[in-house]
Amino acid sequence: MLAHSTTVFRLHPVESIRTRPKTLVTSLDYNSFSNIWYWLYLVTVWAYATHQIGGVPFYQVQFASRQQDNILQEELRLICQLNANRLDRIINPAGLTFFGLLWGFIFGFWGYAAFAYNNEPLEAGLLLVLPIFLVMLLRLRVQRTISALSPDFAQLYRILWWHRFWVMLLGALVLFLVVIWGMIFNLRASL
Repeated sequence: MLAHSTTVFRLHPVESIRTRPKTLVTSLDYNSFSNIWYWLYLVTVWAYATHQIGGVPFYQVQFASRQQDNILQEELRLICQLNANRLDRIINPAGLTFFGLLWGFIFGFWGYAAFAYNNEPLEAGLLLVLPIFLVMLLRLRVQRTISALSPDFAQLYRILWWHRFWVMLLGALVLFLVVIWGMIFNLRASL
């Protein structure tokens, strides 16, 4: 009895990659600090963080303050007041303490895993998410201030302006530090 042998032709690894269709997973580049999409996403996140203040786009608040239209100012004040009251009802002090401890543990573990093991995607993700979490805490403080004071439009404008100023300052500092860290990481990886 003759055994039929089947011959399996195996391609060289480079040839097999070329002939396979590209999927989303194979086309992703995990070198975050040298990837243009990471930097575009980082800038977009910070642009949105400075744009949306108190549940209202900041340009609408500026427009209302320049127009001296009492109806528009009162509508914006009410929208901000409603958003602040809603957030104040959702987040109580006990829940805030629990989530603060939980996120502290998550960020601590994430930071250790990223920097101790020199993992670039974890470092890039942490440098993106941690400052935005700080902005969320600033936003929570502003919302609680608005909810407690129930300010008129002039006070509300001043509160939102200062909040936007601090968010923009934090964003500029974070972007500068992430660029420096990205350059250091890329220089270290190339040596």
